Amino acid sequence: MVIPEFLLFACILYLGIRASISDCKNSIIPNRLLYRVLTVILVLDAVYYTAFAYSFLGYALINLLFVAIFSFFLYSFNLWAAGDSKLLLVMTLAIPARYYTYWVMGPFPGFVLLVIIFSIAFMYVIVDSVRQGIKKGDLFNFKSARFDIKALIWSYFFMVGIMTVCNLIMIPIVGNIFSNGGLLITAFDFMIIFAIRQFKEKINDRVQKTATMIIWIWLIAMQALHIIPRLYFGIDFKAWSIVLTVMFLRFIAEKYNYQEINIDELKPRMIPSAYTIIKFRTSRVKGLPTGITEDLRSRLTAEDIDSIKRWRISKQGEKTIIIVRKIPFAIFIFIGTVLFLLLEGMLIWRT
Repeated sequence: MVIPEFLLFACILYLGIRASISDCKNSIIPNRLLYRVLTVILVLDAVYYTAFAYSFLGYALINLLFVAIFSFFLYSFNLWAAGDSKLLLVMTLAIPARYYTYWVMGPFPGFVLLVIIFSIAFMYVIVDSVRQGIKKGDLFNFKSARFDIKALIWSYFFMVGIMTVCNLIMIPIVGNIFSNGGLLITAFDFMIIFAIRQFKEKINDRVQKTATMIIWIWLIAMQALHIIPRLYFGIDFKAWSIVLTVMFLRFIAEKYNYQEINIDELKPRMIPSAYTIIKFRTSRVKGLPTGITEDLRSRLTAEDIDSIKRWRISKQGEKTIIIVRKIPFAIFIFIGTVLFLLLEGMLIWRT
């Protein structure tokens, strides 16, 4: 290990710890912290790629571009904040390109980093939801839930169909990645399902049903004509199982995705639940928040909180409201980066 690599690893540890603490405490990753560490990393990268790893510079830039595009996609769909995207990009810049296993992961090893990050985040949500369910004693109590069986069936076939099409497209392109084991393609399929869920919320039922029928007619026709490889039972079973697992775990997580909080404890950037916003709509208090998306677009401002406090003392007011539980992505990005480096190190050591 050369000195610039050691210093880059030190930057990852420093930035990851500081950003994680700030995100957990204040729900924000300070730009000042990011820019200060970024300056140091850019200087170290200039020395590193000029004197020690010039042959890896092109691969590093391609990988960085891929991560930047994916981060922008996540931010555009309100899956995480701008600070999370910037943190991931700075972390990616700090990973020495010599430690990427390009011969295994192809030109985009940052994809594996993203898979690890979101796998950790998903595991955290599920484990914490199960913990709360056990504590409350209603983990598998779905009696109060209202199921729309037809909508669930359409949604199920819609997601399985799109995931199958994505696999048919991606496997020939990046087959060298998936040939190294089934775990990576399974993680990739989970990410596809989460992306589909976000997309599905933006379309109406008629569009979803039409798309589902078109997808399955196309798949059946293409296989009958032997234009696409036949999907054997094992792969089909895997697709159906993954979607069913995600839908079930997502349902459990959504039961415990909220928390009741005293209005005096509200802070900027917290996200009110749709149920809370609907209650505000019958009030005459001015300036109350109106967003019901329950994502980053609905974050509270200081002015929103002042209005909610005025609502509290009104006739319809209450002492508490329901908010969406905060998921501190910075710590997942940090832990995921560390695990990614350990994985890459082991792959290099084995070769």
